[in-house]
Amino acid sequence: MKDKESRESPHRGALTEVLATGRGSVLASMTMPMIARQVNSPPSIGPADFAPGRYADYALFERVASLTAWVLLGIAAGMAALHRHRQSKLVRRLSTRMVDLLRASDWIYIIAGGIVAPILWYLVLTRFTPLSPREWSIRMTAFLQPSLQFGALLTMILVLTPVVAAWRLGKRGALLGLVTRHRWTGSLAAICATLAVPLYGAMMIARGNLLMTTGNILLGIALLWLFTGFCFNLFGRHPQTLRRATLARIVLPAWIVGMLIFALSIPFHYAEERYSIQQDTLLAIPPGTSGPNRYEWEVTQVLRKELLEKLAEFDAGG
Repeated sequence: MKDKESRESPHRGALTEVLATGRGSVLASMTMPMIARQVNSPPSIGPADFAPGRYADYALFERVASLTAWVLLGIAAGMAALHRHRQSKLVRRLSTRMVDLLRASDWIYIIAGGIVAPILWYLVLTRFTPLSPREWSIRMTAFLQPSLQFGALLTMILVLTPVVAAWRLGKRGALLGLVTRHRWTGSLAAICATLAVPLYGAMMIARGNLLMTTGNILLGIALLWLFTGFCFNLFGRHPQTLRRATLARIVLPAWIVGMLIFALSIPFHYAEERYSIQQDTLLAIPPGTSGPNRYEWEVTQVLRKELLEKLAEFDAGG
């Protein structure tokens, strides 16, 4: 009974329990601490053993997040397509001609700067730096950190696409008055959304609310800019009607490209999930053994050894 109470003590702080809770997959973080408490000396497990299961969880999360981004970009593209129908016939025809001012290099700037660059920024931070929720159990982050980080990515795309499009349109149509006023506000919103991604990624490292609060403020500035732009498009002044209608025509194909990228990423994340599950030897069923997974099999062997030692002590004492 003393051994049992010692194993089940919440202050025991066994390395396996700490790693399973903080670095394990959802399944490992829920089951392994309970299994480890059945023995006095649980099998030694390192942080690398938990990584494949954890990566499988995040691959599943990013599949769902990519589908969500596809839907939201589709809504944004639909609103851009409907915006031109709110204008007069003359404005619709002129905006079509204004789009022809853009060259191939301008479209490359818009697609690369508004869609590809934010996605690459997100992938670099989440795959190659510690500023990633993938370093922690998704159960420990309660889905908050990855959701905020992916939300900041989507906000970057929605902000950067019209900002870059307005820049290229202003460069080609300056003589026609197609220059954006107060362009610094769009640049500020883009910078805020870009900085929010690493700030959310550092939440678990600093273990404080300051980084999350700062990230929320920066993301709120970017979202406020988007909301303000939406209101201006609905109730804005007539002198800016042609420029806004032209921008709506420009961002529409860019957001459709973004939808295509997120749609293609879904099978990629599915393949990543399958690969991570295949690499997970911790919770895999070992061949030639009885047990639901490798760790429970190893714990069973330790438990059998400790039980035999206790019985030997009992016999010797009797």
